[in-house]
Amino acid sequence: MIDLKKLPPATECNILDALRSYHTEPGKEESMLAHFAKGMRLHRFSAKRLADHCLPSTVSSLQRKHSITFSREWIEVRNRFKNPTRVKLYFLQGGSLMKAQMIVGGRAIHEKN
Repeated sequence: MIDLKKLPPATECNILDALRSYHTEPGKEESMLAHFAKGMRLHRFSAKRLADHCLPSTVSSLQRKHSITFSREWIEVRNRFKNPTRVKLYFLQGGSLMKAQMIVGGRAIHEKN
């Protein structure tokens, strides 16, 4: 049983903190996980169009947080100066892809309820 007398009084700050914790829009990591779960293959320049300006860090964080493994492959693309440049392509496959789909699918179910 919670003793209500021992709780701090409600203030504007802790009410705003509580509201922020119930924020329903997905953040960058959740959004990127959803893209990868759909089978997207992304490199640093394609991720910028999805508002991720540091894809390697996002991939690293998703791997740690969800125990999934991203496949990687070097590819050559044109940079903004039309010169070829090598970038790493990130994607999910096999069990990691299925796990990401389950994570993303589970969030969609919880958001509907």
